[in-house]
Amino acid sequence: MRRGWRGSRRRTLRDEAWVFRHQAEALETGQVEFSGHFHPKARIATRAGSIARPCFVTDQHRVLLPSFGAFTGGLEVTAAPIRALFPRGGQVFLLSRERVFAFPLAHAAKAA
Repeated sequence: MRRGWRGSRRRTLRDEAWVFRHQAEALETGQVEFSGHFHPKARIATRAGSIARPCFVTDQHRVLLPSFGAFTGGLEVTAAPIRALFPRGGQVFLLSRERVFAFPLAHAAKAA
């Protein structure tokens, strides 16, 4: 932690039903988890061709957060580690310059 910053470093931060951690883990009943690590990205077809962009992947219990850094490539939402976190399906929110595309995770798997 940088000098001058107050606070503490934790592996997991809990706030009632919300859980914040770097990498997704098994959830307890009633929890909603926010995690990064995989930094999902999705690919969609546009009139100008296919584009891949950072995206959020979510369901009722979990939110995977994207990364927008130049050195984080991201993992395709069709990859097994991400699909395993959403066995009952999920929703993808892909961010473009001008809008947000929302579609079921199953749709991304068919487009790959």
